[in-house]
Amino acid sequence: MNKTIFRTTLKHWCSSAGIITLCGLYFMCLLGYSVCTIIFTEWQLIEPSFVNTFFMLPFIFALGTGIIGKDISSGVLSTLFSRPLARTKYVIAKWVALSVATSAIAVTLALCEQTILSVTYLQAPDVNLFTTIAERVSLCFGLSATMIGLSSLFAGNKNMVVWCVLFGGMWILLQLATALPSMYFGSYFSLAWMASFTPIMKAIAEFTTSICLPWLDMTLVANTLIPSAATIFGYSFTVLFMLTVAIWRMNNLEVSYAQQQ
Repeated sequence: MNKTIFRTTLKHWCSSAGIITLCGLYFMCLLGYSVCTIIFTEWQLIEPSFVNTFFMLPFIFALGTGIIGKDISSGVLSTLFSRPLARTKYVIAKWVALSVATSAIAVTLALCEQTILSVTYLQAPDVNLFTTIAERVSLCFGLSATMIGLSSLFAGNKNMVVWCVLFGGMWILLQLATALPSMYFGSYFSLAWMASFTPIMKAIAEFTTSICLPWLDMTLVANTLIPSAATIFGYSFTVLFMLTVAIWRMNNLEVSYAQQQ
């Protein structure tokens, strides 16, 4: 990993008023939501819990949109790659920077929630803080790899657009796989024949989901053996695959820049 790229990426985020304001406002909204949820569940005598792991998505999107694509569209990479900089180290540095920054936010939010729970109940309730942190960190590292991979393929901020198209397409495909086979329009027309394609459509939707939202369900990992192994393997494969795509793309860009000179 290139430490200069890592530090420069973090400094860019820390010096961006827009990113700081956006993340700060969203963080405060989540914290306020957590406070309201804890107070409400106390009144209802329901065991309180942390906010959903996927509330971390806006932080990752805010920092990860165009993380490499902006360098491609602005021509910064041609300058960086003219120096003795390993392309693999560039990709890893970007990935680690995005993962560490978002993970720091995730851990901070979890600790704030735990503090609120502890103060509200005068003692820590039976809520697994470490499981919550592990799930959020896994989402940060996994989705960061996806954002890196997509950003290396599409210049500018298009990686966010592509992610939305993939995720939206997955959702539509899953709805079609569920609804179409059961549709009936009379004795002469039915879509029951599509039931044979349902497993294929669901498999495509699940694969797309694993690419768009690579994370670890720590409850599943802790309570089962074989499914958890498959989950960990799938998560690791997705992360390595997206990073490999980014490294491959950077190596191809090196050839392109060399040919232009």
